[in-house]
Amino acid sequence: MTTIPEENSYLALLSFAEGFRTTTPPDLKSCLQCLLAVINLNVDFRSKLKTHLHIIKIILNNTDNILVAQTHCEKAWQLSQNVTSSEDLQLKLETYYLMATIHERNVSALHNQILISKVSFTQLKFSFFFAHSASIISQNKSYGKQSKNHHHLYIGTVNCCFY
Repeated sequence: MTTIPEENSYLALLSFAEGFRTTTPPDLKSCLQCLLAVINLNVDFRSKLKTHLHIIKIILNNTDNILVAQTHCEKAWQLSQNVTSSEDLQLKLETYYLMATIHERNVSALHNQILISKVSFTQLKFSFFFAHSASIISQNKSYGKQSKNHHHLYIGTVNCCFY
């Protein structure tokens, strides 16, 4: 019997999930089943964290099942506590942003306790804004030559995050 390396299984499941998500009409049940299978693989915490975040986004964008999104958000939050490098900070801030989104949809008291005890709602919005702004700056190759358009990008981000 031949065993398939988990890295290959991981990539295959992600490919299947994306294929199911992008079909017309989308097969979200199959997509989520593939993503849930990824979580059960023995992969690093970043891959599991990204998968939980992807599941949360799919659920929030396509269903009203806040409780399932909340469960995955709590798991993502636990995994995000392992983030130490500045490169992975975006994952942690995305987790906080999704927690804030779920909070805005009035979820259960348990989730609210986690959110309130760790980071206030305003801090979440500011953190996400600054992380987004920092990623814009780091992507700008000519950092010393910021243009007027770059300034408008900041204003657009502020309008997007603080409504």
